[in-house]
Amino acid sequence: EDLSHFKPRQPLNDLKKFGFQCYLMGLIEAPQAVLRYLCKTSHIHDIPLGNDQTDQNIGEVADRSGLVKFFSPTSVCSVKVSKYGAHDRSTRLGSVRNARLLDAQMDNERHRELVKQCKDLRVASQHHNDRDRELKTGEEDLRKQESELRERKKDLSNKKGLKKKLEQDIETRRKRIDDSNAKDKVDLTAEKHRMRQSICKINEKRVQLAASLQAIMMECCDLVLKRICLALSHDHLASECAIVQAAQRDANLALQEMEKKFEEVKELTQQRRERAKQLLEKAQTKTGTTSGTQLSAELKQAFQQYPETLEEIDACIHEERTRAECNLATNSAVVKKYEERQREIEQLELTIEAKSKQLETEEAELEDLKRSWLDPLRQRLSDVNRQYSLFFELMGCASEVSLVENVDFSKYAVSLKVKFRKNEELQELTAHHQSGGERSVATMLYLMALQGVTSCPFRVVDEINQGMDPSNERRVFELVVETVGNRGSSQYFLFSPKLLPDLPFNENITVSIVHNGPFMLPHSNWDFEKTMAARKRFEDQD
Repeated sequence: EDLSHFKPRQPLNDLKKFGFQCYLMGLIEAPQAVLRYLCKTSHIHDIPLGNDQTDQNIGEVADRSGLVKFFSPTSVCSVKVSKYGAHDRSTRLGSVRNARLLDAQMDNERHRELVKQCKDLRVASQHHNDRDRELKTGEEDLRKQESELRERKKDLSNKKGLKKKLEQDIETRRKRIDDSNAKDKVDLTAEKHRMRQSICKINEKRVQLAASLQAIMMECCDLVLKRICLALSHDHLASECAIVQAAQRDANLALQEMEKKFEEVKELTQQRRERAKQLLEKAQTKTGTTSGTQLSAELKQAFQQYPETLEEIDACIHEERTRAECNLATNSAVVKKYEERQREIEQLELTIEAKSKQLETEEAELEDLKRSWLDPLRQRLSDVNRQYSLFFELMGCASEVSLVENVDFSKYAVSLKVKFRKNEELQELTAHHQSGGERSVATMLYLMALQGVTSCPFRVVDEINQGMDPSNERRVFELVVETVGNRGSSQYFLFSPKLLPDLPFNENITVSIVHNGPFMLPHSNWDFEKTMAARKRFEDQD
């Protein structure tokens, strides 16, 4: 505990009227550890010291001050309160004995002189230490200079010896040349002629080599031109192939659109056929003709009186209507019936018009609602397709993500088409066309392609590499490590029964190896330092 925790129960100002001037703690100079011990054991922070006034009125002070223990110049007073009954107070008064411990007094003047001397000695010691460091630094510089001079002297001595040796070799060779000239004198004219012939032969050979080099360079230029032409042809064919593929995709989309329109026309035709069938049944009912039988001669004769086209039939209806209006005065029942039918027709026409407008409005709303989610969906799938195709291209394969549209919204679907070999076309990802390992590769790459368009805090993938061949397994793991190892990407928990060696990990990837089994060491007994030391000993033995 700190000394600040030891505080008296009564302020000193409240006790000055009894003659108390200070507490015992204020009269003692000692280290904090000693003061804390005295406060804790003897409570010197709560025992005041009084003067003669306290000594003269010690009884009154004991009764009124509320102190448990206090000192006067000649006495010490202790007050105890009984814990039982009426809590009677008992006061014990004793005299202050002479000091037997810690009675030595310190000479403050001598202490100040010793402190000053220590300070001066520390300054002098620091000065000597600095001087010693300077001398050591100078000594080190002199030693370096001495070493450099010795190296230079040694180098000069070696050069001097080498020079002497070379002079001796030159003198020896000179003597040998003089001796050789004295023995055999060379015919300079013949030597010149022979050298000219040798030079001519060398020049002829150089000309032949130059001509051969020129032919080779021409052939090389032709090969380079052919290579450039082949490269341009390859680029042209590649661009044409891309155009053809784009045209094929457009044709596939157009085919899908035509199939959609065909289904719509087919459905409309079916409706028209049903309507015609209903009208035929109604006509057969009105005429009393059964299905599969011919009209009677009377009905055929009656129908022959009327025209065959709709325009002519409408004209006849109009003529009969006019004739009926002219006969208003003669046949009132027919006119009344006609007017009722006319009102019914008008009412039905208004109903049909209202229903048609309502149908058009609902179709427009349906189209707007469809466009509000279909366009973003197409854009989102386009982004997924671009990333998905990029992953497959890095693996030397091809893929495509497309949206399967239909009149029935429940039949909308996402189509994954992949190609793992060059000699095959893109095929739907199903259990009939691809193996289990290929489906695992396609599924994992699709999850990685979805990462850029979906917000998900973490993903869990369990043993996705089961069934993959070694090359696809390594490529998929490298793509996963490269994609999920970047900051800002979703967190992946990838469970695998094995860990491929030499994967390009970074600081954002953590590998946790699970040791489990009936013969494994308990985790509480496993020591990393002992394991590394054993491994080092094993490597040293190898």
